[in-house]
Amino acid sequence: WLRSRGTTLAGCDQHDLDEWFANGPTTRIFVRRFITFAVQRRICPPLRVPVQQHGQPNALPDHERVALVRRLFTDDTLAIVDRVAGLLVLLYAQPAARISRLPVEAVTVTGQQVWLRIAAEQLPLPEPLAGLTARLLAQRRNMATAANPSSPWLFPGALAGQTLSNH
Repeated sequence: WLRSRGTTLAGCDQHDLDEWFANGPTTRIFVRRFITFAVQRRICPPLRVPVQQHGQPNALPDHERVALVRRLFTDDTLAIVDRVAGLLVLLYAQPAARISRLPVEAVTVTGQQVWLRIAAEQLPLPEPLAGLTARLLAQRRNMATAANPSSPWLFPGALAGQTLSNH
């Protein structure tokens, strides 16, 4: 996988590792021992392997989920970043860690249609999520700082090159 990206284990960075985890099966968590070994022997730079989540999260009752979706669709007092991220969680079951790492290039606006690439899937977004996502793309936060004017992230963090924290 690294070779296909034009890099080696020694050149692997946190972004590479995060993308590998985000776009693969959950069994990739078993690489933890290998990464720890490689880091300790300075074969690769210090990398953080995501912590495996145990158990199933409690699902929201349908009526609560529908009420949250309705609020995120209509409540203009909420930050657009929160609205789009919340809708991606509720409608597409995307974990916050994956959402926070979405690059700008994952969004394609063609005429009235907005598409979002999640992993290998190109999804047409329904309204009003499509309009909210297009607005988010045009009004991303943390873009005014001198260190961050060309952030590649749909949800850029306050520090240059960083994504918005999912905590």
